Amino acid sequence: MTTLQLHRVGVEPGSHAEHEGLFFSPLKPMSPSCCIKWVTSDCARCIDKSSASFRSLNSLGGSRMTVERTIDASYSALLFFENKHCTLCEATAPRHLQLAIQLKKDWTMTCAEQFVILSKRTFRERCSDYLDKLRLLQAIGVAVLLGLLWWKSKIETEAQLRDQIGLMFYICIFWTSASLFGAVYVFPYEKSYLVKERKADMYRLSVYYVCSTLCDMVAHVFYPTIFMVIIYFMADFKRTVPCFFSMLASVLLIVITSQGAGELFGAAILSIKRAGLMASLVLMLFILTGGYYVQVIPSSPPPNQLFPESKRALRWRFFCFPFTQHIPIFMRWLKYVSFMHFGFRLMLKAQYSGDEPYECGGPGGCRRLQSSPSFDTVNLAGGVEEVWILLAMALAYRLLAFFCLRRRISAAPC
Repeated sequence: MTTLQLHRVGVEPGSHAEHEGLFFSPLKPMSPSCCIKWVTSDCARCIDKSSASFRSLNSLGGSRMTVERTIDASYSALLFFENKHCTLCEATAPRHLQLAIQLKKDWTMTCAEQFVILSKRTFRERCSDYLDKLRLLQAIGVAVLLGLLWWKSKIETEAQLRDQIGLMFYICIFWTSASLFGAVYVFPYEKSYLVKERKADMYRLSVYYVCSTLCDMVAHVFYPTIFMVIIYFMADFKRTVPCFFSMLASVLLIVITSQGAGELFGAAILSIKRAGLMASLVLMLFILTGGYYVQVIPSSPPPNQLFPESKRALRWRFFCFPFTQHIPIFMRWLKYVSFMHFGFRLMLKAQYSGDEPYECGGPGGCRRLQSSPSFDTVNLAGGVEEVWILLAMALAYRLLAFFCLRRRISAAPC
């Protein structure tokens, strides 16, 4: 079948002649698969016992092995003649018809029609996961808990600023892990029937992949939005409309990118255990190189730092980055493949401005927020570069996932 319209398999015109070619005559018309099933299961109710082939089998003992061998030999002979006939037909067919068959242009439904049908089926199958009460309770519960822990947080001092930055990095970790593990198991779970449907050419794999991604994206966007609406006002982030939507867009962009990464791991491995293990290892690597635990501290102060650091700032530098501050040169490339690194920087730029004053109670007066040691490696101006990088990563992950899925599904046995 080359369409999504499933044809009825059962009593078909001319099916009786097919059984006669197999040297068996059923008492009533039925499909070849049903007749073979009945014969090989030692149930002869569907076979005409007056046929010469049945009497010859009885003379040989009529064992099940004999029946199976006879059916196999007869079917092989018929298949040989059918393939030979098809080859002769293709050889005498016009050139444009041969190209149409070769390029599989015999689809009776357009991509749009396949998209509509597959979208309805995918959403109907996964609706229970999308509208899961536990996922909603998790999103609301974690948001309320974080809001109570960071209730009305401020950035008046370095310690308060660092606490709020820690909350933002935890938000990045939470939704990265939720989206990554939510997408990594999709293709391994659907591998069994996906292989069968693709072998039958029921639909294009590209249409299926687009439908799967877009339907899953609904849940990946809905729950983070509810989460951010709760946590944003409880933690007392900057209460301006541009900052709120910039922060929400940053989180959603991280979620969409991590969803693509999860689809890539699931499509490349197609094993539940191995895909989960690979996703956990990559997630740990992205967390360490996200820019909170491990940073590349420049050898000289940035040009926008107006005065040298005090002893208190140096102490905070030590406690803020307890693992390491100096990444070896041969390991610094890891941060450029970590979407959490760019996502966390985008969240910082969406929330803070380098010209904001803080620590106004110090002996030297107010300081610029950009001069904080927490932003030694982050320029709070801009943010367009991180947006384009995350969009490119999200697109690249999905393209690689599609090619990996097509290769694995084509090579998988039925």
